[in-house]
Amino acid sequence: MRFVLLGAAVAGLSWFAGAGQAGVPSGLPVPVLVLIAAVAGVAAWHARRAWWPLAAVGALAYVWLLMWPPLLIASYQAGRTLRGARHLVAYVAGCLVVCALPLAVGGPQQTPATGPGNALLMAVAVVGLPLALGMWTRARAEVLAAAKERAERLEREQVMRAEQARAQERARIAREMHDVVAHRVSLIVLHAGGAGAAYRRPRGGRDRGADRRHRPRGAGQPA
Repeated sequence: MRFVLLGAAVAGLSWFAGAGQAGVPSGLPVPVLVLIAAVAGVAAWHARRAWWPLAAVGALAYVWLLMWPPLLIASYQAGRTLRGARHLVAYVAGCLVVCALPLAVGGPQQTPATGPGNALLMAVAVVGLPLALGMWTRARAEVLAAAKERAERLEREQVMRAEQARAQERARIAREMHDVVAHRVSLIVLHAGGAGAAYRRPRGGRDRGADRRHRPRGAGQPA
């Protein structure tokens, strides 16, 4: 949806620029201007997949009609997409050639407003500022993505530490329960052994067999 609105905006601005309301009048018939504006709008809509068609349309439209909206949006997309100083320098050099061609070629768009000073101003406004804005937007997006990734990584590490702490606590509780149960079982065994020995021993502390063994021979027999 965003690029649909972008395409519509580029088409409308291109129409105004070609008609002379936001640029130099082209003098072309209305159907031709509508067609050129539509092509620029479609190229801007397609910029979500590839920005170079918009750059090509913008370069041709600027050299031919001084139509600046497609080149402006292409410069912004180039700033967001291009990586490496070599690619950026090549793009800027190409755009400077595009901005200088109307001065060298001349034509119906050659007016006092299209002199060298105005050409330099247009190069800065149409190429330099959008390119810098696109680079800043890309850098900001990368910083935010890195911060988000770091926050997610810290959150995952915190969850892992919490899980490890819970696992260690469960292991400690299990060891304590094992020790308590083993102690209780030992006590039960000891109590059970003591109860069995007490049950086998008669009252008085000694059994009758032992009394008979220690009684003197002949004791207890009638005379």
